[in-house]
Amino acid sequence: MPNVDPNDRSQNPDLEKLHRFASMLDDRFHIPGTNIRFGLDSLIGLIPGIGDAATAASHGYLFWHAFRLGVRKRVFWKMLFNALLDMLGGAIPVAGDIFDVYWKSNRRNADLIVRELKKQGQLGGGRSPKT
Repeated sequence: MPNVDPNDRSQNPDLEKLHRFASMLDDRFHIPGTNIRFGLDSLIGLIPGIGDAATAASHGYLFWHAFRLGVRKRVFWKMLFNALLDMLGGAIPVAGDIFDVYWKSNRRNADLIVRELKKQGQLGGGRSPKT
């Protein structure tokens, strides 16, 4: 069996999908001359109504991935907290858009999924799966 690093995104399609998705939504672009990064979630959030629906859809995609990959309920609750806080904070005109740039709930939820997979032993760095 070849030596495969399960943490290498290029060798793990699920990790690569999660990384690309979270990056596109939360930190794909940056403001020149600053360390401030933002993504499509922040830009689409500027459009009243549509932004809220897009945010809900993005969280749904991450929840589907988490379910498919077998994360525990505890992780789902943390992801739900991040999603609700993002949607509530993002609903405030102007201040909510600024909040979205800093909260990065999609990145947080993708990271929760990866950490959970490591704990389950599905990725390198976690405990071994039970046999």
